[in-house]
Amino acid sequence: MLLQQIFTASESILEEALTLSQAGDALLLAADGCYLTQSRTLDTAFSEIAVFALEEDMVSRGLSATSPVTYKTLTDTEWVELTARAQQIKSWP
Repeated sequence: MLLQQIFTASESILEEALTLSQAGDALLLAADGCYLTQSRTLDTAFSEIAVFALEEDMVSRGLSATSPVTYKTLTDTEWVELTARAQQIKSWP
């Protein structure tokens, strides 16, 4: 599994990350990347890959769990566990 971590609210980075993703991969939205939970770009990706957002980052930015996209929030501990399971990790700025 490839875990891609996005830390900025850049649609172009999201689109590039999604082109690199394959079924079974995971995408984690953290820091300002959490704003991408509001992006329609993720609609098509969710059926193929797992989409996660850091719970603490969502709360600190006033973002709710209601968005156009289905995703799972993670605690920092769950993030570490996800990272440990990943075979490859790519972090986007």
